[in-house]
Amino acid sequence: MVVQFAVPMCSLSQMRRLARVASPSKPKFSPKDQRLSLIEEYTLCLLLPLLKIPLAYTVQGHRYDIVQSIGCGVPQALNWPSIVIHKVINLLVASLCLIYACVAARFFLKRRLHFRSVLVGSGLTPSRYLRLIGLAISISFVVVAATLLNLLVRTVAYGHQVVPVGTWDNIHHDYNLISQFPEEIVETATSMLLLVVPFYFGPIYSIVFFAFFGFGEEAVSEYLAIWEHGKRWLRWCRILKQK
Repeated sequence: MVVQFAVPMCSLSQMRRLARVASPSKPKFSPKDQRLSLIEEYTLCLLLPLLKIPLAYTVQGHRYDIVQSIGCGVPQALNWPSIVIHKVINLLVASLCLIYACVAARFFLKRRLHFRSVLVGSGLTPSRYLRLIGLAISISFVVVAATLLNLLVRTVAYGHQVVPVGTWDNIHHDYNLISQFPEEIVETATSMLLLVVPFYFGPIYSIVFFAFFGFGEEAVSEYLAIWEHGKRWLRWCRILKQK
């Protein structure tokens, strides 16, 4: 629930920084500006995702559902506040992330001939800059696709209707309920999309992140350094022969 909001928020924070660094106006790297930037990043990446937890509680009808062979999930009532909290906000953040990614890419294309000098003081290289943009765009598309797919499956395939909001007592009636379902309910394709796809968002993000940064120059140099350290340890243990 929070992951699908926190990940694009982190990407949004990163894209804002990239757009600021590559902006035609001279970016500032003074200690004061860096502190303000750090406060902004903590707000976007940590504070706002944590605030979504109590916000989601306002539309959570009971504690959670347990599906056999899958695990537990947070139940979501299909009413307008729930759609706004769980769907519209995620789509809005992912869309803003895409907009900032396009702005950052535009700045790169306009200043690509001397872009390395533009990044001086930012701790970035052109390669890392482009990989961060690619990561943000990929994750944003995953969030948009997963959110729209979940909403379409619930409203079209299952025929769920948007229910009235009701009172606080109606929404949280029998809140301590823990519903349990057998794995047979995920035999259909629509049930699989509705229940299983959200669980794969975290692994998908990890795979996409590794695809962009697991084979970069910095990562390869770290792998080689670890291998050299490992060889020294193996020689010390007399597993490898000394040169």
